[in-house]
Amino acid sequence: MKESRRKPKPDAGRRLTAASEPSLRVIEVVADAMGVDPLECPPIYETIDLSALDELFRGREDAAGRVTFEYEGFVVDVPATGPVTVSRRVDEE
Repeated sequence: MKESRRKPKPDAGRRLTAASEPSLRVIEVVADAMGVDPLECPPIYETIDLSALDELFRGREDAAGRVTFEYEGFVVDVPATGPVTVSRRVDEE
């Protein structure tokens, strides 16, 4: 029997659903912006407590607000609802 080989999408396995914990979304989006595998990212726990981030938004469908922090030259924005966004930090001169 011939095995079917489908080509995976370039980002297959790299994106998580909106129902995922905020911490997992942060890691995935930051890794994507850095162009590395999530396991290759420098330790993020030195910057933000991911458990606290998850707890902040856990079980709150009507949650409002956001958490914004800097990590490895990026500004990471985690809204209560909507996608996590990452942008390059622009240093003031």
